[in-house]
Amino acid sequence: MDSADAGLSPGYNFRTASFHEENRRTLTKRYGLKFLVETAGEGKQFDFLLLVLTIGASIGLFALVQLTLPFIIQTFKAKWLD
Repeated sequence: MDSADAGLSPGYNFRTASFHEENRRTLTKRYGLKFLVETAGEGKQFDFLLLVLTIGASIGLFALVQLTLPFIIQTFKAKWLD
């Protein structure tokens, strides 16, 4: 994000102050890499019915895997051993 010809201090580099008591503060210098993350989405109301349907579909997929996985393992096991 920064060019090599940047001015005095390229990159993520600044100072912050934390004020404790009257006439007392702590200065902190922060520097390093800065990651910018941008997200986009649509906010909706919580729907309990949709949650129940999603959980039910997930449980159904687990049951399907439990039925098909032994068949797949037995098929490939026989091919690998021969």
